[in-house]
Amino acid sequence: MPRDPVCNMDVSTESPHRFRHAGEDYFFCCEHCLRKFREDPQRFLGAEAPPPPPPAGAAREYTCPMHPEIRRLSL
Repeated sequence: MPRDPVCNMDVSTESPHRFRHAGEDYFFCCEHCLRKFREDPQRFLGAEAPPPPPPAGAAREYTCPMHPEIRRLSL
């Protein structure tokens, strides 16, 4: 079941409140949520998905949270 990206409610795919954006269909619980989404979709879709984690065994860079200038590679 899809979720309304504005209020996060479960919504039926039969909802009359729908909008196609960037090749995807979005469903809304009401006209108000649809209108808010239509005005600024990126506000509700957020940033792009984070990059996938590196493969197992790959070296990663560690940055000390207390001293960000200290960095090292770890396995």
